[in-house]
Amino acid sequence: MGYRRLRPRKLAIKRDEAKARHFKDNFKILYENLEVWYFDETGIEGDSPLRLIWSRRGVRPVCYYSGSHIRESLIGAVNPKSGGFECLIMPYNNTNTFQRFLDYFNDKLCGRHVLMVLDNASWHKTETLRWGTVLPIFLPPYSPDLNPIEVLWKVIKDRLYDEIPARDNEELQNRIQAEVRYFYANPQEIKSICKVNY
Repeated sequence: MGYRRLRPRKLAIKRDEAKARHFKDNFKILYENLEVWYFDETGIEGDSPLRLIWSRRGVRPVCYYSGSHIRESLIGAVNPKSGGFECLIMPYNNTNTFQRFLDYFNDKLCGRHVLMVLDNASWHKTETLRWGTVLPIFLPPYSPDLNPIEVLWKVIKDRLYDEIPARDNEELQNRIQAEVRYFYANPQEIKSICKVNY
């Protein structure tokens, strides 16, 4: 029949489609000719969110949770062309944790100049930030679909949430570290997941 059941992707009403299209059209040349990394942060809860699952008729499935409200943040960047991935696990996101990532990332770059595409979070635009050899390029507002690392975050969360809930921060950190190490070691999978379609 050609149909399948999918959960729709959210797109903000405030999004300006003309700006998003302009960004895609103009950024294509930069992407093809320069080293481009896509940056973002995401939060990971110890308890998995309720998701659609298959179940027999008459059987109500159960989703266990710990109720401990533990949470960690991932701060990272991907290079879809090379499969490169750099990531830090932090307790939260703010200007200081973003600067820490920039310092770490610049050490990894070893003096190479790169473009970093990122959203418009207030801590990404703090005047005191030291960018090093990174040139920031800001996405149009409300355009997470233009940032391929968002897909990687979803894959990591899906893999983590397939397991039983983490009981404490240490267990959650260990699980996240295992996922991050897996993707560090599999650049081909990063290239497959984080495709740029513009």
